Parts: sequence; C-alpha cells; structure tokens
Amino acid sequence: THAQLHDRALLLTQTIQDYLPPAWIRRFAKQCDRLILMFYDEHYDRDSPGPVASREWYRQMTDSFLKLIPPGKAVMGVGAYGYDWNDAGNHANIVQATVADIWEQARENHVLPQWNAEVSQPFLQWTTVDSVDHFLWYLDATTAVDEIRFGPRHGVTSMGLWRLVSED
Repeated sequence: THAQLHDRALLLTQTIQDYLPPAWIRRFAKQCDRLILMFYDEHYDRDSPGPVASREWYRQMTDSFLKLIPPGKAVMGVGAYGYDWNDAGNHANIVQATVADIWEQARENHVLPQWNAEVSQPFLQWTTVDSVDHFLWYLDATTAVDEIRFGPRHGVTSMGLWRLVSED
C-alpha cells in the first residue's frame, strides 16, 4: 500500500502521457507522490514525419496538465532521442534513434543538422544512393535546455531524462 511505501521512504510514481484524459490525471495525482510528464512523441510511428516535441506543443501540454496536478508532484520528462522516417520498400518505416545514432547518420550521409525555427527543433534530411528518403526529427541538448528552463517557471522542481545514456 501507499503507507507501506512511505514507511520505507519510497515514493509511488506514475508516468503520464499526453493522451490521458483529465479524470485519469486527477486520479493519479491524488494517489501518487510524483507524476512524470512524458511530453514527447508529438509525432511518432503512427504519424507523418514531424517534431518529436515542438516547443508550442510541449508548452500546451505542460500548461494543461499542470492545472490538474498539485504543486510539487510533477516531474518533467525530457526526451533525448529521435525518429528516422524513411520510405524504404515502398512504405513508411520509422526507426527510433539515440543521439549517438543521429550523429552517426549525419556523418555517414554527409548532412548537417537543420533547425526548424517554427517548432524549435532540429532535423536531418537526406536521400540514400538507392533513393530512400530519410527525414529524422530529434531532441537534443538545445531542446532539453529549452524544456528544462520551462519547467521551473511553472513550479516544476524535478526533471527526468528519457533514454538515459542516449543524450548528447
């Protein structure tokens, strides 16, 4: 039980994703010591290529969810990965990539990172010699700093990194 966890100086935590309904968020907030907000995967394997967590989307998610969570319970999740959308085999393929994978792809394909100012997120784009188009959106140190700065302005005092050892 929750009391037994506290007796052992342990916390009850729950990860929260952007698609959960407000009633669930309130229920988790009531029962848990901390809620880890996982605001990434704005675009992922079921979507067309796009940012993993654009600045405006991240802020909208944070603003709406923090209204439902008591102060001191939210832990902001910070992503450190990307998705490589490609059209190999005449259909869309999506491969999750660590930051190290992303830099390797950039070197191998002789492309430089680009920055989309509208969504405040980097991406790579290239076509292989066998005509496979790649569009790789990712979160990096720049996006992490932006998200980390955003949290404390909204009363969040803790951060958590998704995909430890995959960051740059």
